[in-house]
Amino acid sequence: MTTRHIVQYADVEPVRVESFKPRAFMAIPVQLWRNGWTGEDQVIRFAGRCVTCDRPTWDRHGDNDPRGVLGDSALSALVATEYEMTGPDVVQCALCANEEPSYKHGLSVARRDYWTYPETADTEEN
Repeated sequence: MTTRHIVQYADVEPVRVESFKPRAFMAIPVQLWRNGWTGEDQVIRFAGRCVTCDRPTWDRHGDNDPRGVLGDSALSALVATEYEMTGPDVVQCALCANEEPSYKHGLSVARRDYWTYPETADTEEN
């Protein structure tokens, strides 16, 4: 199991950038970007690589709309509890999450490599 597909955030201070730099995920994993539409500073964090296509994927807390600055690299995490399983959130980009074959492939990999079914307690009395 590789950790590159598990949602993880670097514990570093944001670096101010003039424009979002999606390919700079190794050098600048946390970027502070001024949203020209709202005029507000926003923190954008590298979340990991898409489990389906390996695209560097980013998270902008509260606003991962792929129509915005993040585009196809917006995080659309696969969350184990949404499938009654346990395990880490798995990275999937917006592009793969919105195409059924890619979504299903990512979900299959998450179930196989990262998640497990929770153990059930035996409640029967003998």
